[in-house]
Amino acid sequence: MRDHVNIGVQNSGPMGVVEFWDKVYLPFIESTNNLKPSTVHGYKQVWNQHLKLHFGTLYLTDYKTHMMSNFVTGLAKTLRPRTLDHVKWLASAIFAHAVATGNCETNPIRDAMVLGKTLKHGDTLSGHPKAGLPQIW
Repeated sequence: MRDHVNIGVQNSGPMGVVEFWDKVYLPFIESTNNLKPSTVHGYKQVWNQHLKLHFGTLYLTDYKTHMMSNFVTGLAKTLRPRTLDHVKWLASAIFAHAVATGNCETNPIRDAMVLGKTLKHGDTLSGHPKAGLPQIW
């Protein structure tokens, strides 16, 4: 069985995304001196509002690119592109850190995209036209 790294502690198997956030990524961002408290607060807000429930009981090693594409495609119906960017960016940062710490092999978020239309800047949710091309980050 392959060893998994968790800030210097040997793990017995794959780690869940939520567990990784709680035990590794959140302590990491809270302990670094490079982030402002308001930035950490924003990350926590995005996590709690959008990502925590989505990741649920999934393991880092089981998460696939199409899962994030489907997720952000659903969010694109109600969220502005900048908010979608924040959701996807945080998810990607979590997985990038998981790769760097040996908890998974690849970052499945990197190639995820909105499959369909997104709100344009200035559109409201009350029926204004939406952008027609897929959004690629």
